[in-house]
Amino acid sequence: MSDRLTILHTEASEGWGGQEIRILEEAVGHQRRGHRVLVAASPRSAILSRARKAGVETATVEMGRARLLQVVRDLRRLIRDCRVQVVHTHSSRDSWIGGLAARSLPQRPILVRTRHLSTPISRSWLSRLVYQQLPDLVITTGEAIRKEMIETNGYDPGRIVSIPTGVDLERFTFSLTARQAIRCGLGLPEDVSLIGIVAVLRSWKGHLDFLEAAARVLKEEPLSRFLIVGDGPQRDRIRAAIQRLGLEPRVWMLGHREDVPDILSAMDLFVLPSFGHEGVPQAVLQALAVGLPVVASRTGSIPEVIHDGQTGALVPPRQPDLLASAILRLVRNREEGRLLGQSGKSLVQQHHSLESMLDRIEWCYDGLFGKDRACRSS
Repeated sequence: MSDRLTILHTEASEGWGGQEIRILEEAVGHQRRGHRVLVAASPRSAILSRARKAGVETATVEMGRARLLQVVRDLRRLIRDCRVQVVHTHSSRDSWIGGLAARSLPQRPILVRTRHLSTPISRSWLSRLVYQQLPDLVITTGEAIRKEMIETNGYDPGRIVSIPTGVDLERFTFSLTARQAIRCGLGLPEDVSLIGIVAVLRSWKGHLDFLEAAARVLKEEPLSRFLIVGDGPQRDRIRAAIQRLGLEPRVWMLGHREDVPDILSAMDLFVLPSFGHEGVPQAVLQALAVGLPVVASRTGSIPEVIHDGQTGALVPPRQPDLLASAILRLVRNREEGRLLGQSGKSLVQQHHSLESMLDRIEWCYDGLFGKDRACRSS
């Protein structure tokens, strides 16, 4: 167990998705372990209200609209007054703000940046400043992101560590009662295959490819049903595609749901056809934790947990035909799906639990403070 620390998480994003969910889970988890944790964000942000509801200390900092130097001064004051020992930043703007604020203090805290996405980083001196010179350590959400930063950007491998998001194994577990309740609510018999995706409705999550694949699957397995769970900027476009493809009676959009473990329990197959920006997606790990077979695209750090033919099925991104073929294979061969689901569940239990993630982050903090335990990159 680390000594008690005061940890400040900063987040400039005002939305709610996998990145913000991870930040809040880290905050709640480390607070439960005895650390003092604060979350600083814009007054309009979703994470601020959710952190308060979860019992985490919050600070309102105008990340988006105020002038940079004013926000730096505000955050500097917060760090000093609360005697913050770790500043942990997450998005581009708050990493600049947090980095400048932390570095300007006479007794400065350690500075950690989490890189959540796999989008390319420019090779400019500004990028080098925000990823190598300001932070003491960069955490990535997948090893592929770490390798890209080292091989393409030339960053110091000793200052970058991959720590994928952990799954709360007590929450994400299969529930027969939940399965029956959800399927009953949908009017879905037990022998009908339910194929679903849980993701924020963003273009690169591949929902349109999911629908194209669904149309192909339904031509051969017309009793199958498809589920889209989540909300976001692509909602209207996805709804229009459902209508255009004539899928309305057999594809349901449930919007944002808080009962994701129950929804996953009701599914027979999980699909994530992303074509960019992914670390190790939380939704994939959650589906594996429930024991679902997974079909996903070979992009970002997804192949680090979906090992083709072992813990799931991988297909090239932007290939609806191949996606449909993989779905059909597992819909028709439930025993293969069951075995993949078992292997995937074992992988998550052994390597990707929430407690394991919290341990590794604590070890990193300790390493930066010169404690006995070093930050581990494997």
